[in-house]
Amino acid sequence: MDTPGGTILIPDIFRLKGVRWVSPAAVAGHLAQITDANDNPKWNSVATGPNYVESDLVKHEKACNGLKVPVLQSGILYIEIE
Repeated sequence: MDTPGGTILIPDIFRLKGVRWVSPAAVAGHLAQITDANDNPKWNSVATGPNYVESDLVKHEKACNGLKVPVLQSGILYIEIE
């Protein structure tokens, strides 16, 4: 995912498993966010500087209903679902 927006990317019920944010052009303070279809945050991050890379395992016991990426100020998000 490299373009943020309010569009629901996955309309189905799923579980968020992992996220990797790779942003060579990031500057400190750049933001990334994943929400469900109802705008409930499921993952957030703030870059700490250039060449930013972050990988997270996301453990949500409940399934998410829909997926959006409303905020991505730089880079690419790799999203793993199950």
